[in-house]
Amino acid sequence: MNVRRSAALLLAVLLALPLFAGCSGGTDTKEYAGTDGGGTPHTDAPKTEDTTEDTKVLDAVPELDFGGAAFRTLEQSTVYSLHLSSQEYKYEELKYSFWTEDQVGEKVNDAIYDRNRAMEERFRISIEEPTKGDTDTVKDMIVNTVLGAMDEYDLTFYCLQEAPNLIVQGVFTNWSTIPYVDLDNPWYMQQINNVTINDIYFVIESDLNLGWSEQTWMIIYNKSKATDYNVQEDLYQRVRDGKWTLDYMMEITESVYTDLNGNGARDEEDFYGMLGLYDGPPIAAFTYGCEAPMIVLNDDYTITQTVRGEKYLEVIGKLTKLFNESGGSWLSESASKEDRVDRFVQGNLLFSPMMALDLTGGDLRDFKDDFGVLPPPKYDEDQEAYHTIVNIRVPGMIVLKSAQNTEMIGAVVEAMSAYSHENVLPVYVNEALELRGTRDPESVEMLQLVLDARTVDYGYLYDAGIWMDRMRNLIKNDAWIGSPIAYIEERLEKYEDKFYVTIDYLLDYED
Repeated sequence: MNVRRSAALLLAVLLALPLFAGCSGGTDTKEYAGTDGGGTPHTDAPKTEDTTEDTKVLDAVPELDFGGAAFRTLEQSTVYSLHLSSQEYKYEELKYSFWTEDQVGEKVNDAIYDRNRAMEERFRISIEEPTKGDTDTVKDMIVNTVLGAMDEYDLTFYCLQEAPNLIVQGVFTNWSTIPYVDLDNPWYMQQINNVTINDIYFVIESDLNLGWSEQTWMIIYNKSKATDYNVQEDLYQRVRDGKWTLDYMMEITESVYTDLNGNGARDEEDFYGMLGLYDGPPIAAFTYGCEAPMIVLNDDYTITQTVRGEKYLEVIGKLTKLFNESGGSWLSESASKEDRVDRFVQGNLLFSPMMALDLTGGDLRDFKDDFGVLPPPKYDEDQEAYHTIVNIRVPGMIVLKSAQNTEMIGAVVEAMSAYSHENVLPVYVNEALELRGTRDPESVEMLQLVLDARTVDYGYLYDAGIWMDRMRNLIKNDAWIGSPIAYIEERLEKYEDKFYVTIDYLLDYED
């Protein structure tokens, strides 16, 4: 291990560093990106009125004619969750694709259709139906396409969590070299800009990828049951006042448990405060919500694995209590739709972690109880902002090394992202969520706050499942027999080397 790595490991093991810019002492760290203080939406948040008739050009792409060229995409069509005991994956189809065949009278679908037709007309291209597959299939197609030097796909959508394993194989193109793409524009995920190394972007997200909004983690709560079980305080107002904290959520979760069938045992027929999902991404939504990330990238490109830090361990300890010891949580061994949604619509839960895409499904749309949307809770009232994450298994936007027509790729991605920002994402927020999911204007306000609270840091973008998928082990009771520190320290140096493989590749990379 070189000197840089040794120093970084020493810091990780010996120091409990403050985790975020603005309160750090010692090594400066890359700024933690999220909402403005208190969860106030950024000025670049998408408009929430329906603007499908407004097709004004906001991008700076010039008039271009690609002579009827085909625009071809490779698309991951499913996301997965891991069942804890069986270690088997459960797959879910993504609701909205990059492409749709026709107008069907469903507003989001039709907005996607209109967008694609507008791009075809503007640039004289033909947007082809995507080639689709699950994560493993798309991975094999990426590798085989690039190794075979085949120019078969212009834009690829591939799992963010798996992408770092392919980055170091040299199969992706740096987005900084693609013409017309301006990542400073509001239709791109700005937080990614804060964690780049040497201005290298192998994976980006923009508003043309609805999955980036659909797979945002949040807390859904049963407003009807909150009234029935004497939760007196207005939870929306508590969010606005900055008082929606992990401790407060734990207090409510424990207090509302009721033995409905009177058998003296905690079973699935009882009423519980929260559904505990034993999977990395929903647990990470809680830790990031408390400003307790896994990894901090320092200004000298060393890393601090803050999973060994005092605050991270405190948050994990509270989540362990919430999941295992409070008595108010019903535990699920995966975060699949069947686990996170089906249990909630039975009416036996107050809180359930879900993704935005769940609000568009028939189960919640047909649910009779009133329900609302909350961000993951803050660490304490002194924390300025709310934060959440997008499911790390969401597809990211990638250009393969073998793609040749980078001028067309850049023009289409830039223009399509701008169009989506104005004319597709607002339709999704309004129609798919407001009219078909959440039941009141206040919930729409909270939903916008949640979408604007999405954050990205180096550990999130380049974790590749190293810590994210192991968070569930930290909050299981058996991981705490003795000490979670032993579990972490066994893995600290091994995972450190994996992170530095990516860092060294990025530092040495030349286009």
